Amino acid sequence: MTVLPGSPLVRRLVIPVVVMFIVGSATIFGLAVVSARWQDKQAATDSGRMVEHTLTEAKAALAVLAKDYTWWDEPITRLFINFDATYADHDFGGYLIDQHDAAAVFVFDRDGAEIYGRVEGDADRAGDGATNPNLHKLVQDAMASPMDEPVVATGLVEFADGIHIAAASRFTPETADSFEEAPPLGTLVILRKMDDTFLERVSQMSHVHDLAILPPGVMAPGSLTAPLEAPLGTVLGNVSWKPPTPGRDFLNRFLPPLMIVGLTMGLLLAVVLRQARRFAERMSASEERLALAMDAARDGLWDWNVESGDAHYSDRWVTMLGYEPDEIEPRIESWEKLVHPDDLPRAVKALADCRAGSNPIYEVEHRLRAKNGAWLWILARGKVVSHNPAGGAARMVGTHTDITARRMAEQRAIDARSEAEAASQVKSHFLANMSHELRTPLNAIIGFSDMLLREFFGPLTPKQKEYAAAINSSGSHLLEVIADVLDLSKVEAGRMELHTETVDVRALINTCVALMESEAVAADVTLRATLPRDPVEITADKVRVRQVILNLVSNAVKFTPTGGRVDIVLGEPVSGRVEIRVQDTGIGMRQEDIKVALEPFRQLDDSMARRHQGTGLGLPLAKLLAELHGGELDLTSEPNRGTTVTVSLPAPRRAPVLRSVSGRSA
Repeated sequence: MTVLPGSPLVRRLVIPVVVMFIVGSATIFGLAVVSARWQDKQAATDSGRMVEHTLTEAKAALAVLAKDYTWWDEPITRLFINFDATYADHDFGGYLIDQHDAAAVFVFDRDGAEIYGRVEGDADRAGDGATNPNLHKLVQDAMASPMDEPVVATGLVEFADGIHIAAASRFTPETADSFEEAPPLGTLVILRKMDDTFLERVSQMSHVHDLAILPPGVMAPGSLTAPLEAPLGTVLGNVSWKPPTPGRDFLNRFLPPLMIVGLTMGLLLAVVLRQARRFAERMSASEERLALAMDAARDGLWDWNVESGDAHYSDRWVTMLGYEPDEIEPRIESWEKLVHPDDLPRAVKALADCRAGSNPIYEVEHRLRAKNGAWLWILARGKVVSHNPAGGAARMVGTHTDITARRMAEQRAIDARSEAEAASQVKSHFLANMSHELRTPLNAIIGFSDMLLREFFGPLTPKQKEYAAAINSSGSHLLEVIADVLDLSKVEAGRMELHTETVDVRALINTCVALMESEAVAADVTLRATLPRDPVEITADKVRVRQVILNLVSNAVKFTPTGGRVDIVLGEPVSGRVEIRVQDTGIGMRQEDIKVALEPFRQLDDSMARRHQGTGLGLPLAKLLAELHGGELDLTSEPNRGTTVTVSLPAPRRAPVLRSVSGRSA
């Protein structure tokens, strides 16, 4: 694996980690194999004990059955005193074969002679009991036991076509005085064949597989065997079985997943090591970029040990102030001595808040004294990077950035804004004063021209009337312009006063429509108002609201071609607002021209617009007056489709009007 030069941590960790992974994987696999083998060995030993125990239990169960049938007086009477063949065959031998799964039943006298015998399914072999040496041995063992405490003799015998479990029990009277004279009692022998059914039952009880009986000397590969010995010590055969293999089964089930997990962990390890290498590369590159960035940004670094008061100032931190690196003592007190006295309390407080945890970041702008005596504006940033055991700040690290140029630029911008505001105030005052001075002579010109038109001073010739009418019209127009300029200057100067009262907007719109009706008829423009049935009242300056409506309607009529339409719509109060919408089918304007139309003294260079007189104050003044009332003016337009101006004014909330069924107010 390639290791990045300059990353000693990665170089030191790669080989140990790989070795640990290989050793750990091998150890886990080895332990799993050893554990599996031990479990299989233990399971084989346990299975042998279980098979032996199950066979022993089978012998014990047959012994209990034999002893139970030899403890009665009735069998003794009918078999040994007065032999009853029907009883022996039906209620004794036949019953044991049919009801207790016996393969053969024999009754022997005390000398070992067979007095009764029955073999399942083969009546011709009833006399074979006395000739079987192993069976004879069991009879002798049973007869050798005491009469008062007889012991059942059990064992394995080869009879007919297979190996059987045999139990021989001595007949014993129920009580000592059951008979006047002691009868010559013998033994009962019961055989149970070890057939497939018997082997299956033993297999289930001992939890083994493929249980079978093999001839002597025959071994089944992969199986365990145990000899089946007769009472005389001869080997009748071998019982064979396959023991459970929990360890092998565990490996078969879990080894593939474990291998997949191991491979996955190996791949993850490779990915982690690869990422570690990349991380080392990025760290190296990051350190290089940080050094280059700090050098390019010309920031100074500081590192403060809070507990000792020692501080480290980078070369840039020192040279920023014009000092040499060895001219500044590496103590926090050196910084405090350089801070401007007016800024020191604020800087110290910000530093203390950061140390106390009130602010996670220390950031403050203050002045530092340079070596030449000048004051430099510094942006100081920092944070706590370690804490002491008590939880207090132990170390802080941060930067100093020279922002003197930025602060000077900000001050120049503030000064320029103040100068602009002052110039605007001067302009507004000048316009207001100039407009006021012009209105006085204009009123005289309009009044005298009106008197001439009325021929107060005698009749005029047609040409003289034409000149007087032109003087009167021009004077009136100029007076309107001066009035708009005066209103605009008052609003901008903050000298416009509103005389508020309760205003019925519905009635006000009707008045404005009546005033503009003649102008609309002259321009062949349809003027229509859509108003609510009930009055709509607001608190406003009635004169200024009428001025807003007239300006908007006048503009709409002026810039709507012949045959067009102007609609004035007044909405019901909604959420404490009333909307007045003036919509026309005029020439419209582009989206980028809307801003120009809302600027004072600006008009669009449209040919139709230029054919009409105007100063460009109607819309801007309407907007300012709406905003002065706490409202808004919104304008939407589309070329050759028309313009819609919406004025939204605040309306006082009032209780809903209750009406009766007839429709009259309640």
